[in-house]
Amino acid sequence: MPIRPRTISGNAPSMSASMDWASSPTRSAPIQEAIEMPRFLSGRFALVEARDTLHIEGRFPTDTIDALAQRGHTINRWDAGNEMAGHAHGITIDRRNGVPSGGSDPRSDGAAIGY
Repeated sequence: MPIRPRTISGNAPSMSASMDWASSPTRSAPIQEAIEMPRFLSGRFALVEARDTLHIEGRFPTDTIDALAQRGHTINRWDAGNEMAGHAHGITIDRRNGVPSGGSDPRSDGAAIGY
């Protein structure tokens, strides 16, 4: 199955946030917090939508969304936690102590399970 645009826009920010936090000397890698971050998608879901529509969860600051609209972006504001933003689940392993941590996306059903 081909990779869908939501896969990239949903998972890449979560992975990036988790890796950034993991490399911080003062912060652990909270995979749950990374997965719950607000998401956006640039592109269309249906042929009737403009290709440059910016779908964005309402949890982004209103000032940010308004500034994007003022710059000419076509905005489709999603409710907070809209499942159209994609689904992500993940497991990280703390390199210092080997402890695994799991995170599950509240936008969907599912779970992070590991052994």
